[in-house]
Amino acid sequence: MAGSATLDPDLAQGAIECCYEQDWSDGLPLVPVSQPLLDRFLAQTGRAPQEVVGSLEQTGRECTVELAARHGSS
Repeated sequence: MAGSATLDPDLAQGAIECCYEQDWSDGLPLVPVSQPLLDRFLAQTGRAPQEVVGSLEQTGRECTVELAARHGSS
């Protein structure tokens, strides 16, 4: 397929191991986020990807639907 990226399983495994080493998992399997997976995940909601679903006033940071999907799907 022209223009498609080749996935490197060793690179993906390295990313998964890094997440475990940082204690970024609750023990469930980790799946590196890819744009096609994220797009499919976001297509299941009626919310806009940039809709803010939470914020921390003290830090001035916001969490959007897309950000929650990106980090919550791993």
